Amino acid sequence: MGGMKNKHAADRNWASERVLGRYEAVRYLEEAVKGGISLSQALEAASERAWNGRYYSVPTLERWYYAYRSGGFKALRVETRSDKGVSRSFSPGTSEALARLRRQHPKMCATTLLRHMEAEGIVTAGGVSLSSLYRELRRLGLDRRALKAGGRSGGQCRAAKGIRDELEQ
Repeated sequence: MGGMKNKHAADRNWASERVLGRYEAVRYLEEAVKGGISLSQALEAASERAWNGRYYSVPTLERWYYAYRSGGFKALRVETRSDKGVSRSFSPGTSEALARLRRQHPKMCATTLLRHMEAEGIVTAGGVSLSSLYRELRRLGLDRRALKAGGRSGGQCRAAKGIRDELEQ
């Protein structure tokens, strides 16, 4: 239980460091503009500097700049998504269709599963990324590792099987 308390404290500290880094970048922009440099030049220069060890794009820095101007320090806070951990790509019906398709074809590669779902009209073409599909399969316990651990042969794509066979020789 004590470990959980420390984890939350570490999360808060990390978020605070991020906000302070954002604030430092915004203050740099403000000072540059006050010093007669155009905002676009200041943004370009700021994007080439590290802020708490990270580099940020011009659009990101500009978004922070205007957020700070309209909402102050609070506007720079890191907000956790209210739907964190919930897939926005998969409705319950889509998730159920994916599970059914995976159970029918456990050896089918994820890219083929996705193409099949697009062809059947279960998902719109380009509406679901391959990484989202992998995450959903993992959440459902239907990824290759889970299938293999459950005693079913998950199979492998030809390229992966060929590489494994070469390594075993």
